[in-house]
Amino acid sequence: MGDLGEIFSHNRMSDIYGVSLEQLNEVWPEVEPHLQRALDYDGNRMDLPDVYWAVRLESMQLFVAVRGQDIHAAAVTEILKYPNAKVLRCVYAGGTDVLEALHFSDTLEEGARLRGCSQLEIIGRPGWERILTGYKRTHVTLRKIVCG
Repeated sequence: MGDLGEIFSHNRMSDIYGVSLEQLNEVWPEVEPHLQRALDYDGNRMDLPDVYWAVRLESMQLFVAVRGQDIHAAAVTEILKYPNAKVLRCVYAGGTDVLEALHFSDTLEEGARLRGCSQLEIIGRPGWERILTGYKRTHVTLRKIVCG
């Protein structure tokens, strides 16, 4: 794996990078398995090619956690602009180390600030609520399949 460019965070466990468009094709094969579980849980509203193209077209951003030369976690974000707030939303995340989620959360918070966002939202499974601190449940999402 080549240089991923701007490092967003470093700790004893790993480095977290924002993946540049130039690096996307190189890292994508390693990212796919980390994101697939989150996509499966999401009811397959998006699939891996959809996420790839959203990142490629810059409507979403990809972050990876790297330990040595191995990517062991990935997160996909999007920026939402409301009349009174700009929000960085983490829509998909997955990896091999749950404790890395805490590091990712801190990193995404800093990334939100750097992008002028006043809020960070995380959409995920209910279990994340037990792990992540400082977050407040603001909504519950209910989904019903009505056809197909």
